[in-house]
Amino acid sequence: MYDIVFLHNKQWPDDALKKATDQFPLAKVVYNSDPLSVAVNYTKSVRTKMFWIIPTIQLLSFEFLKIDPVFLDRISYLEDLDSNRIYLVPGRKLITEVDFKSAKFLIGTRYKKSAVCYDVFFLSYNETYADDNWQKLKTKVPSANRINGVRGIANAHRQAALGTATSFLWVVDADATINDNFKFTYEVSADHFDTVHIWKSSNPVNGLEYGYGGIKLLPKHLLVEKTAGVDVTTSLSHNVKIMDEISNVTNFAVSPFEAWKGAFRECAKLASQSIDRQETTETQSRLAKWLEPTSHMFSSYLLDGAQQGNLFGKQCRSNISALVSINDYDWLSNQFDTRSLAIGNTVEIT
Repeated sequence: MYDIVFLHNKQWPDDALKKATDQFPLAKVVYNSDPLSVAVNYTKSVRTKMFWIIPTIQLLSFEFLKIDPVFLDRISYLEDLDSNRIYLVPGRKLITEVDFKSAKFLIGTRYKKSAVCYDVFFLSYNETYADDNWQKLKTKVPSANRINGVRGIANAHRQAALGTATSFLWVVDADATINDNFKFTYEVSADHFDTVHIWKSSNPVNGLEYGYGGIKLLPKHLLVEKTAGVDVTTSLSHNVKIMDEISNVTNFAVSPFEAWKGAFRECAKLASQSIDRQETTETQSRLAKWLEPTSHMFSSYLLDGAQQGNLFGKQCRSNISALVSINDYDWLSNQFDTRSLAIGNTVEIT
């Protein structure tokens, strides 16, 4: 999807402007201007290859935003029900009055409909198979973007949000092996503009299937505006929708550190009950499953990570400022260095 500039005149209904900005809160709003002036003034500042100039004279359906024209070097337009023009303008181009006079009616030209409506981001931080998983994602979604090496999970999410031009963004973790039949084509309805969507993943260590490590579709404006909690995604909004589809396998336990880290982080969240709107019985059941011994090649690291995460989560249940340390991979690495010398012993996290 392309950047949006809403064009509003004071005599037009304010409810139309409100609907537009509620759904696209990061769009620019220009008052009492004309489309040519808007195009000339904003073509150099937009981040996408084209951008929309949309008058807010009526309440609009925004289905047309999915259009991706073949011709990217010329101005095209649609018309609303009152014959007001909605322009699609090339970015980073010198715009003249002649360009506007020669604008082409968009439906009268060839265009393609993009299957992937929202930008896709792959977040990584030195994970063992991150490069392999990134290449697999690029094969599936060639336009995907990568955020690599940003310290702090919340910071990495925010950088992705600042880098997207779409109102929502897909987030894929570095340890996610995406299922072949999963498609990044889900479209969010207008009334769910503040909803966090989380797909389930399959955990190869303990067989659990829930949101841990699953692919997420997140509202851009919330990632930019809000301070993240312990669980970055579920703390964004009171509206969280769990999708009943397995999006990927979470192959996190591929080294001693990554096995320990994955178990520690998740058990800390479960034990502290820091995930918003969780069901206590379900949380306790999942925690118990994580705490069971396994036959995995890194079973001792998995069990120690789960046990220490459980202890840390309970100790910090009322200390959120301490609990958010689990989102700092460097802090986790330091904790692991201490624990790796004492796997199997009862040494408390400091």
